[in-house]
Parts: sequence; C-alpha cells; structure tokens
Amino acid sequence: MLILFLSIAQGALLFQLYIQPDTRIAASTWINENIPAESYVLSETANVVDIPVRNENELTVISFDFYHLDQEPELPEALISHLEKADYIFIPSRRLYANLPQNASSYPILEKYYETLFSGRLGFELIHTQRPYLYAPRWSKIEETLSEETFSVFDHPTVRIYKKVKPLKPLPIDMLE
Repeated sequence: MLILFLSIAQGALLFQLYIQPDTRIAASTWINENIPAESYVLSETANVVDIPVRNENELTVISFDFYHLDQEPELPEALISHLEKADYIFIPSRRLYANLPQNASSYPILEKYYETLFSGRLGFELIHTQRPYLYAPRWSKIEETLSEETFSVFDHPTVRIYKKVKPLKPLPIDMLE
C-alpha cells in the first residue's frame, strides 16, 4: 500500500510540471517585460527553442555556436566581439555547461568561458533564473544538475539571464584561452 501511495504521489508531483507554463515561454514573457528594446543579446544555439520565443522588443539575438568554439579557430575572436557588444547573455538550458566537466580537457576555451561568466569576471551578473516550479513540500527540491538530461534540457530547462554590469573593453582574447 505504501508503494502504491508513493507512486501516485510522485506521479501527481510530476504532473504539476506539465500544467505550469513552459519555462521558455515564462522566460520570454519576463524578457519582453524587463529587457530594454533593441538590446544586444548573446545566446546559445542548438537548443530546442530559442528565447525569447516572441521577440517583442526587437532584440538583436546572436545565436552563437558554442559547440564548436574549441574546434573552429575563428570562433573565439567572434565570441570576444559579441561579448564586447552584448548587453545580456541568455543560457536557455544546462546542456553545455553541465556536460562540460566530463569533457573539459577537450573544450578548454568553452570551460574558461563558463568559468569567467559564472564567476562574474566577464562583467555579467545573473539577473533572472526561470526554473520549472514544483508544488512540493519545502524539504523536497528538484536538483537540476542531477535530473535526467531530457527532463532538464528539453522538457523543463532552467533559463538563466545575465546582464552586463561592468563593460570590459577591449576584452582580452587570452581571457578565453
């Protein structure tokens, strides 16, 4: 009987995620309400849905190919150029940075980028996080990085939005080497 109850309870908790607004839609609404018109945004490419879903503020959104940053020699300089212009950085899921530690030696520039972004040394600060919301007891918590990748990248990603708070011009290319 306990196993049946726990199974039903778990199903009910997970079902709640599917009646909430999609995190990408909720993040897009927040972006349209809080990001100034015509801002320059650097975003990661190759996610399921680019954000904002509806670009009501006519943002310039650069969907950058971080996947090949360490393989294509022109991409690090292009990234520096975009970082110098960017007002915001959107990270639409954990797809890249969460998988990086497993392959860090193969992606040293990408690793350095995330390290400097997350530490604040790139001059950007996290201003908004859009997570999937789960009505659950306070003691329970969905740990995104421990969740299965399909769940936390494709179905219910956490969207992170960074704002430039300290311009670094010119941004030294060795910061990412």
